[in-house]
Amino acid sequence: SRAVSEISAILLMASTELLPYSRSIFGDLSCTLLGFAAFCLIGMMDEKSFWPAALAGFCLGLSVMVRPVTGLFVAPFAMYLAMQWGRLRLTARVQLRQFLAAITPFALLCAALLVFNRHAYGSPFSTGYRSEMFGFDLPLSVGVPQILFSWEKGFFVYSPSVILSLLFWRQFHRAHPAESATAILYAALYVYIYGSWYASSPGLEISYGQRFLLPLVPFAFLAVPACLSRWS
Repeated sequence: SRAVSEISAILLMASTELLPYSRSIFGDLSCTLLGFAAFCLIGMMDEKSFWPAALAGFCLGLSVMVRPVTGLFVAPFAMYLAMQWGRLRLTARVQLRQFLAAITPFALLCAALLVFNRHAYGSPFSTGYRSEMFGFDLPLSVGVPQILFSWEKGFFVYSPSVILSLLFWRQFHRAHPAESATAILYAALYVYIYGSWYASSPGLEISYGQRFLLPLVPFAFLAVPACLSRWS
């Protein structure tokens, strides 16, 4: 309903990290919007249209240009695309056309980034972060609890309303298994990668909250409308 949608939108902005970072210059918010836009566009696909796939690939390519590490999180979107093909029972020819529509803008934007890196830093695979890109040596047993639950950097501490979503995730998964599986894999990859990065620890990264997990907020929030509908 409209009321549930409005309350969900207010909760999403007022009780998560999205509002504070909407006024920042960090690329995390851009990656959040681009990643969730790609997710929604794939969900809009049907057997006749190809522009959602092309726009999804464009969004993911832009996300990689903003933050190259997001290239590690493309697999859930590819899985969601394949699940959509199965749900729609598309022919192999249509699948190929949609795949090409998605991969072309993504590949072109990634190629542009590699060319830029080559001219700016001397190598296609070098960035302004330099050695920081290789600091993924923090034990997961230490890093994961810190980025999820610590008072200084905990995801659930700074975005507490997503706990409502987790409480109703089982119902959401039954109603939307493809979307649920995509969100779970996406979150698992983010937690695994950033749970091992040294700068995710409290005291080593001075920004507000857990900005590295900001792209997970809209995905973790997916079951909140169902929660509110049950209470309304």
